[in-house]
Amino acid sequence: MIGPEPGNVPLAVYVHIPWCVHKCPYCDFNSHALKTTLPEKGYVRALLEDLDEQKALAAGRKIGSIFIGGGTPSLFSGEAIDALLTGIRGELDFAQDIEITLEANPGAVDADHFASYRAAGVNRLSIGVQSFNAEHLRALGRIHDPAQVLHAYIIARAAGFENINLDLMFGLPGQHPDQALDDLQQAVDLAPQHLSWYQLTIEPNTLFITNRLPRRMKNISGKYSKKGRDFCGKWAMLNMRCPRMRRRVAIVSTTSTIGRLAIIWLSVPGHMPR
Repeated sequence: MIGPEPGNVPLAVYVHIPWCVHKCPYCDFNSHALKTTLPEKGYVRALLEDLDEQKALAAGRKIGSIFIGGGTPSLFSGEAIDALLTGIRGELDFAQDIEITLEANPGAVDADHFASYRAAGVNRLSIGVQSFNAEHLRALGRIHDPAQVLHAYIIARAAGFENINLDLMFGLPGQHPDQALDDLQQAVDLAPQHLSWYQLTIEPNTLFITNRLPRRMKNISGKYSKKGRDFCGKWAMLNMRCPRMRRRVAIVSTTSTIGRLAIIWLSVPGHMPR
């Protein structure tokens, strides 16, 4: 099969914002607990200067998606995100239907931030839920609680976001598989456009390694992911049988090929992330 010419394949841009309120004990990303005032203007300027040096590599290619990850990008103001996207738009050619995603922490958002992100051009949110169980959130070192998850989702919808992803994790310390499935149930009840269910992995150079989290946590992906696949499959079939719910029919995509990481994606048709 002959694929499209390279110049016709849209590019994706990833923007990293490394600061967060608190470094989670499982996180091995390039992220750092904020100790001073956010250097928003200087950081955005540095990002755009870096883009200016490399933009020739994207010559003739449209940008199909931008993902702003972290860290906790939702710590940045709407003004800073607007300046960032305006600068990128001035250097690169955006596709007409470009998808622009921003990661948000339920413990670091408010209605004004969401409204300003939407006005800046962000059209997809990825909310880091991880769990709806307060005990498990504390075990993960998260700064939010279940009530803040619901609040973040409600104000995101009110701000005009029609495309929302929820991130969940399974295989958490002290978590029973039934509790992991309850997290899935609460997530699909909110009817997001996309749901990502990730296995907790214990990585070197994290506090979970330092604190000697039980090694058995590394060997449970099969049990959890099978239950998750079964749950998602049944949910998809239920929605396909119900005419009122057809707009929410799910696509299930699973993989365990990324190192030891097991992932389940659940998505409304037309909303798989780019």
